[in-house]
Amino acid sequence: MRNLPLSNASFKQAKHSLFAAHADLVAAFLLATLNMLVLSMCWKLQGIQADESTYIYGALEMLRGKAIYRDFWVFYPPGIFFLTMGVFALLGKSLLALRMVLALCASATAAVLYLLGRQFMSRFSSAVASVLFILLGVNLWPVFGHHWTSTFALVFSALCMVSFLRQRRTGLLAWSGVFCGITILLQMHKGVPLMMGSLLVLLIRNWSGGSILRSLGAFSRVATLYVLTSLLPVSIALLYLLKIGVFTDAVNAVIVFPYRRLADLTSPDYGVPYAAYSVSVLSHLMRFVKLGEATNICIRAVAGLIAFAAPISAVFVVGMPALGKRKKEEREVTGFVAVATLACLAASISRPDFHHLLTSIPMGYVTLVFLVSSLRVGSWSGHWVAALKGIRGLLFTAVLAPAALVGLGTLLFAFHVEPVFLGSSLGFVSIVTERQPDSLLRTPQELLIGYVKASTAPEEKILAMPFSPFVYYLTERRSVTRFPMLLSSMNDAGQMAEVIADLEADRTRLVILDPTASWDQFKAALPYADERQFRENPLLRYIAGNYRKVADYGGFVVMERVSAPVR
Repeated sequence: MRNLPLSNASFKQAKHSLFAAHADLVAAFLLATLNMLVLSMCWKLQGIQADESTYIYGALEMLRGKAIYRDFWVFYPPGIFFLTMGVFALLGKSLLALRMVLALCASATAAVLYLLGRQFMSRFSSAVASVLFILLGVNLWPVFGHHWTSTFALVFSALCMVSFLRQRRTGLLAWSGVFCGITILLQMHKGVPLMMGSLLVLLIRNWSGGSILRSLGAFSRVATLYVLTSLLPVSIALLYLLKIGVFTDAVNAVIVFPYRRLADLTSPDYGVPYAAYSVSVLSHLMRFVKLGEATNICIRAVAGLIAFAAPISAVFVVGMPALGKRKKEEREVTGFVAVATLACLAASISRPDFHHLLTSIPMGYVTLVFLVSSLRVGSWSGHWVAALKGIRGLLFTAVLAPAALVGLGTLLFAFHVEPVFLGSSLGFVSIVTERQPDSLLRTPQELLIGYVKASTAPEEKILAMPFSPFVYYLTERRSVTRFPMLLSSMNDAGQMAEVIADLEADRTRLVILDPTASWDQFKAALPYADERQFRENPLLRYIAGNYRKVADYGGFVVMERVSAPVR
């Protein structure tokens, strides 16, 4: 009878733990659903970019039996092409299928961030970190590719590693390794720092004050399992590349080229783009309030803090557990999350442009919220209390509140933009395979591709701007006039002049304008853009003066050259 109360207490504790676990799963599902709803509002934004078109092109070429790195050259790791091929094989050859996978991947990331936060934070703090990702995530750059998919793989790998540190289950360590390997295949400069950081944490975890040999033995056992599982997906990809005889080409493209040449391609105009993006969205919102230039200056300072708060918080979190009276397990977990955050952010160092930083920062939301929630004043006294309150107020005012405004501003833009249809699986299959099924699922982009095939000869040059790979790659055209990426080359007068010279020399008959050639779509895709600069773009002005509109396919405008300049 004496054991009965203890048994009841154990039963109640187990029941409470089970309820808490179920409650966390429900909360994670609700956050994933919220992210889906946000993305559905932003679904009509254009967002197609050359990178996305390259993945489409590469996957289609590989499905036709072509060899990556040899028959077509890219400097991306092969993982994204394998993933795109898999999506096409399962869901059909369509941009819609890729965007659906992107939305599911992003929503899963929101859920995993919450579950990761719950390993060492309260439900409220974990939900705040997830909501930050929802507001500042894929809705700002809804483009399928290796950036967002590698972010999900890294965050899931981190969740498995944290769970292993708590539960010591080797299966969790193995899954952490597998997803670290997937991260390497998708974006190597995210995955490799994650692997190195994870091994460092495992070494610290297994280091004891006793025998060095015993510590090294314990570390070697877990490290071997982690490294082998990390190398499993990488090895499968390498064996495939060896089989088709392009291993050397892959090494030159993925490793040698980026470190020798890619630094030269980095534009100095990018400088702190995430801060600039936040500044501009907030500035657009402030125009409704008319608070003056002083407010804009303050907003610029605030947005700069948004851009750098995540890595700074990760550095602080590494030291925080050692300063507080925390258990060893808690120090290990928070320390690893900080290491994973810095590993993710390492991907944005070489190219600190908008999308690299945006897709590298989600792990930082967890460390940032943890830092804010840990600044409690109960254990401090005197003037430190006022200082800590001031720091918490600054972080909330300068980071969390503006983040909410950025997300709301994005949704406001989405509501004022005409929809752009992304296509249907059956329609794209019919275009690529030359089959014409009796189906009403043909969308404007598919009709445009059919128009290009029917109205032009294969050798005729046309200009499709600014996202020509999307049109050319799906129609298998090889005669391509050089095109400007309007989103990133607005200030590149030399590139614009080259394209104008090509149009003049070739007397190019047809020009296809992407929806972002209109100011509304361009502003939605790049909220910090300057309207005056857009209106004065020399290439757009040249096209407007020498071409007339002959067709419109859901925002894709076909322009035909006229004999005399348009007045």
